[in-house]
Amino acid sequence: MIKVSVITPVYNSEKYLDRLLESLVNQNYDNYEIVLINDGSVDNSLKIIEDYQKKYSNIICHTIKNSGPGVARKIGYQKSTGDLLLFVDSDDYLFDNNVISYVVDVYKENNFDLLMYNSKLIFDDKTIITSALKNRINEIKPGINDIDKLKNISIDGALWYKVLVRKNIKDEYFIPENSYEDFYTTYTYLNECKNFYLSDKTLYCSDRSNNDSISKKINPEKISKTVDLLIKLYKETNFKKSLEFIIYDFYNFSRRRIDKSDLSKQDKKLYTKKIKQLKKYFSFKTLINTKVSLTEYLKYFYYLFR
Repeated sequence: MIKVSVITPVYNSEKYLDRLLESLVNQNYDNYEIVLINDGSVDNSLKIIEDYQKKYSNIICHTIKNSGPGVARKIGYQKSTGDLLLFVDSDDYLFDNNVISYVVDVYKENNFDLLMYNSKLIFDDKTIITSALKNRINEIKPGINDIDKLKNISIDGALWYKVLVRKNIKDEYFIPENSYEDFYTTYTYLNECKNFYLSDKTLYCSDRSNNDSISKKINPEKISKTVDLLIKLYKETNFKKSLEFIIYDFYNFSRRRIDKSDLSKQDKKLYTKKIKQLKKYFSFKTLINTKVSLTEYLKYFYYLFR
């Protein structure tokens, strides 16, 4: 019987843990484990987890000193025993009680190396359904596909869009960073894949209204580290064209953040110089290939000579 591991890094998530764990413990499938990595939480997260452990034998918790999501996911992977790995952020939750049983059924029928599905993004003022594929979506039909079809399509690197297969994963795919660390895992993991299954079902709910989320706490030093990470990843992945728009998008986002910051002129110049290292990893052709909007073209030319 196929075993599934749900892996979740937990850091000061007391506001959201009940919602997450209720979505996990009520799954309509028998052979799965919930692996929680308490990443040095100082709130009531651990107590909430321990209360659930008293009721559910398939919940496993390991506590580590605060090390960030990259380290926590790696430990979760190492401590887990499932054939299939589903990564869930602690402030998110599964769409319904049939997610794991659906994933297993698809795997049995298709023997995929990677499963991608839709996610519901919840903002303060709206809710939208999104795909892990960020452009040219109509070029790929739902179902099993050859992995080479992804080489010219931008893929969101967030692990919560995907199910990974243990036999394809290596320890070194998890890195000790706090930003874009999941993109590194995704784009190096793709090197091991021969196929992927694209599902048109919504399996995941991502709560973007959490103002405490680590993804909203971007600073210039972290941006600088991410530049180095993306360059390293570009050199290691076989999906360079796919990654180019991710790099371009990060480049534009970072330029705007630096421009709007209250940094000194000297610091702005320093960090802008660092970000400009990424310009050699995308081009105007990147925008054409990804069929971007007019707004993206304007952004490109705005920063081209600045």
